[in-house]
Amino acid sequence: MEIGIGLPATIPGVDGESLVEWARRAERHGFSTLGTIDRLVYPNYDPLIAFAAAAVVTERIRLTSDVILYSAGANMNFEESGSVSGKKLDDIRSWQ
Repeated sequence: MEIGIGLPATIPGVDGESLVEWARRAERHGFSTLGTIDRLVYPNYDPLIAFAAAAVVTERIRLTSDVILYSAGANMNFEESGSVSGKKLDDIRSWQ
């Protein structure tokens, strides 16, 4: 049996360090998948950015999303939106 767990990318107040630690722990405890969704109702991490952060610190866990609202950010510059808790995507690698 494979069991996945949600990545807390949509939980208000979760910082980037907690997000990647969650991913590490999920993999260490044998979960098969990390999942997230996208939201319009309140601010949350872009699911693709959250997945990029999780991918940097994990090796085998799969990533899945039921909802990604591409049109909500289609006009945004990726470099401007590429932050997790104030850190640029390039800095995520340092969280390993």
